[in-house]
Amino acid sequence: MVTDRPPLRVGFLGTGAIAREHAAAMRHLGHQVVAGCCRTGDSPRWTRFRTENPGVRWVPDGMALLADDDVDAVVACLPWHETPHWLEKLLESKKPVLLEKPIALCSAEIRRALSRNRELSANKMVGYNRRFYETVGKLRERLGARDLRSAEVTLSEQVAATVQEYGEAVVPHCLAVTASSNLLDLATHLLGPLKIIRLWRSQCPYGAHNFVACNGVLQTADGTPVFLALNEEDPANLGLRLRFDDHTIWHLSPLETLSVYAGMEVDAPVPGRTIRRYRPKVIDRLTVNTGFKPGFIAQAKSFLNGVPGIAATVLESAELLALMEDLTQSGD
Repeated sequence: MVTDRPPLRVGFLGTGAIAREHAAAMRHLGHQVVAGCCRTGDSPRWTRFRTENPGVRWVPDGMALLADDDVDAVVACLPWHETPHWLEKLLESKKPVLLEKPIALCSAEIRRALSRNRELSANKMVGYNRRFYETVGKLRERLGARDLRSAEVTLSEQVAATVQEYGEAVVPHCLAVTASSNLLDLATHLLGPLKIIRLWRSQCPYGAHNFVACNGVLQTADGTPVFLALNEEDPANLGLRLRFDDHTIWHLSPLETLSVYAGMEVDAPVPGRTIRRYRPKVIDRLTVNTGFKPGFIAQAKSFLNGVPGIAATVLESAELLALMEDLTQSGD
């Protein structure tokens, strides 16, 4: 595929599963994956990354990768608890950097790093790839009519499974680490800053840590109510539901599918089923292209062309973490 600019040489800090997805998008756009940094040059992760990216060289030291003159841009795909230790170093780099989330575990960490490196943050992007979904773009257009009546944000944290994957230390940081981060980012990206009006919190113990469930009402800057349900092990689909004055409901759930409803379909009683049934009437439905990791192609193009556009900034990541801290009354 022809790129919008000459091919760039991309280096990776971390070579796990998400790094391979980013690398596939870079290659598809005609750019070169030239270097990868991981702990050992014989790990299964590096072996698979090297196989999928012929000619890539192993770099044992992250600082050497950031200083490498043969690397034009860097993608940081580190474990959830390691990126915060690299944040300042990544912001100090003059190279463009795409940082996979979470980039820190509290908003104050990001603000401190920004205060010392604000001038270098302009070419840094945070990997909230859902912003680049076609579904989100269509919903963003619909919101331009400014006739939103209310919104609902539904999150369900599978805390036990998350603990099994990452360990108990992740519990206080679930919102920043899991899919909840993507949905909360979309809510603030589409609706703007959200103010807490009334919130009910519940402490849910997991070993030595507590997960904080919260249910309540938030509000957009123009006073539109946003109903929040954030609970653990809730058998509800994660999603964002928007209700407009024209009586349509636009529902992102799962986030890769946008369904538009208007009114109800009625199924009349039949023998053996004597209760009338009502179903939301679907008038439109859009699903994102899953040929690559959804959103990654558009995100990579934006990053490597140096046109951030709708991409999440480092400052927006700080603001998102601050909202999470306000919801759960956590933070330093």
